[in-house]
Amino acid sequence: MWSDDVVTPNDESSEPPNRRSLAMAWIAFAVILTIMLCFAGFIAYQHYLREPSRNVIKVNVDHGQTRHVLYLDRGYLKDPDAPPEDYVVLYAAYPSMLPCARNNVPGNHCMHILIAPEHRGTHGEFIVERWRINKDRSDLGPGFDRYVGEEDGYQIYEGLLSQKTGTTIRTRIFNDENGNLVADSYYAEARFLSGIPVRYGSAEGYGTTPREMHIWIKNLLKKLTNEIKQ
Repeated sequence: MWSDDVVTPNDESSEPPNRRSLAMAWIAFAVILTIMLCFAGFIAYQHYLREPSRNVIKVNVDHGQTRHVLYLDRGYLKDPDAPPEDYVVLYAAYPSMLPCARNNVPGNHCMHILIAPEHRGTHGEFIVERWRINKDRSDLGPGFDRYVGEEDGYQIYEGLLSQKTGTTIRTRIFNDENGNLVADSYYAEARFLSGIPVRYGSAEGYGTTPREMHIWIKNLLKKLTNEIKQ
């Protein structure tokens, strides 16, 4: 009599244990190799960042007994081969901080920045001091900057008329974290580094606030003075 039992052969899709172990070993090796290659690439990139670029030049800015060294991509300067001056003029794109002296940066606005260690005072210091001395006089001319109150945490001074719009120029002034006066009107000016006067773009022209623009300039100068360490 024939049996109804069906004999099922071994499942050919199942791999022997040794073959599965070999496959797992290859996968582990591939993962470890990928991690090692990524780590080696990261180390090489960090080494590249520390290498001085041929496109970067050193610009010394002396202020009193202090020397600041700016590491500037040549693209920040209109004429990078010009002899050194007592001041530095550079062009940085807002908000990316990329150089834009000779090439526009898409989606950014190029800003003219003047670092002037020989300037004795800033625009804000001049306005506040002149108002302190003359505020009680009755013969002040129409172009004199007068203190008119506070707005959004800024001291507001009004004085000169804009030749472009015919409206009164308003200067917003505040104190930075070091107590220095920061002024923002048709241009902005503040002290950075060891107290060097720096003139830069007005916040209104770049769609931001004076405090935010001040922080941006501070970070830009920090980037330029720490970009390459020798």
